[in-house]
Amino acid sequence: MRKLTVLVLVVLSLLSGKAGAQEHAPLRLVQNIPLTNVKGRMDHLGVDIKGQRLFAAALENNTLEVIDLKAGKRVFSIAGQSKPQGVFFSPDFNRLFVANGGDGTCKVYDGDTFKLIENLAVGTDADHVSYDPVTKYLYVSYGDPKSGGLSIIDVASLKHVPGIKSDARPGGIKIEKSGPRIS
Repeated sequence: MRKLTVLVLVVLSLLSGKAGAQEHAPLRLVQNIPLTNVKGRMDHLGVDIKGQRLFAAALENNTLEVIDLKAGKRVFSIAGQSKPQGVFFSPDFNRLFVANGGDGTCKVYDGDTFKLIENLAVGTDADHVSYDPVTKYLYVSYGDPKSGGLSIIDVASLKHVPGIKSDARPGGIKIEKSGPRIS
């Protein structure tokens, strides 16, 4: 049985609003959420702040776990993943995006029913994701140590935008808020 103690602490701190580090006590355990039948390593997370849902990529289980933070329990498990890694929930379009490293895809689901809407090829060993709210583009890293890049998906249309090639697979993706750079 897998417990999401640390995950819950992090997400609950996000849900509690903006706070200065000196204004509040350190994080404290508020609950454990068991994930029965989930085995192996957990990877990236996505969050639906308004809906108070956490999306956890169960990499070795090949599932995406949907956790209701208010109820404190798993409410759904999305099977059919292939080493799920990066996760992003778009509240604007009510869509859930999951980068799958095993088959090099980004699977897109309806945010209410979790039905598959689209299965987009993004590249070998798809991993990290980052969203630009200005352009409404989702950046998905892919590749191996010798070559890779960023596949770019228009979240509104679910179409590919010309991507960015690199000499290796990019790690975490950070989009500049006041300019056009990605690091």
